[in-house]
Amino acid sequence: MGIRVPVTVEMDDGRELKAVIDQRDYAAVEAAEIDPATHRNTWVRFLAWSALARTKQYGGPFEVFNTTDCVEATHREPEVPAGDEDGLDPGRKAPSAGS
Repeated sequence: MGIRVPVTVEMDDGRELKAVIDQRDYAAVEAAEIDPATHRNTWVRFLAWSALARTKQYGGPFEVFNTTDCVEATHREPEVPAGDEDGLDPGRKAPSAGS
């Protein structure tokens, strides 16, 4: 299962754009060296811009998107099932009663 996170962007002209952030966008934000711990809003906006640019919904550079065109970008963090904090399959936790 890959990383897919829906994002909704409110644009300055009133449009609402939607895209799905995927691993390509996370790789792009890493390459841009934007730290989510210290620049959380810029990180989310870059992910949104990358996804919108990749899907050809937005054609401008990030600087214009970030400072002029994007009013707000919101995304939903991927949900991790309970007991699966690291995303790995731990296998059976205990032998069954018949073992």
